[in-house]
Amino acid sequence: MATFALPRRAASVAMTMVYAFIAGCAAGQTSLGAANSQIHVFGAELGSEGTPRELRGVAATEEPCLKGHERIFDTQAVSIGYGHNGKIRKITTRNPGTSMFGIRPGDDLVASRTKARAAGFSETVTANRYKNDSCSLALLAGEDGRVFGMTVELQD
Repeated sequence: MATFALPRRAASVAMTMVYAFIAGCAAGQTSLGAANSQIHVFGAELGSEGTPRELRGVAATEEPCLKGHERIFDTQAVSIGYGHNGKIRKITTRNPGTSMFGIRPGDDLVASRTKARAAGFSETVTANRYKNDSCSLALLAGEDGRVFGMTVELQD
């Protein structure tokens, strides 16, 4: 009887590890999915392969950067950064008609910090910068205590 105890225990441990691995992978996807569901910037989603060359009829200016390239939509006050793999890695907005995690450009900075924490972000050592499992959030604030823009970016 003792000969079966060891294989069953090993199988049990192995299955627990497999379930934990699967749950960890699913949690990462859920975190990004949850983040994207709270980003309302003309349909842009982190990690997606969507590569619009225009937003609402406005053509982008394309600029190279170290991590890929950015498409800048000046009249919409939006910039979308793409990695070398063609997927969206960063979204910046100054457009008050857009929002991220319940925060809009023009909102009060103190209230926006509270909203960032409520959305699952934790503060970093840099002022007005936050992170969670999948991305970082930077609140761009003016001296008037209002958010004039924000950037969300995938974690490296």
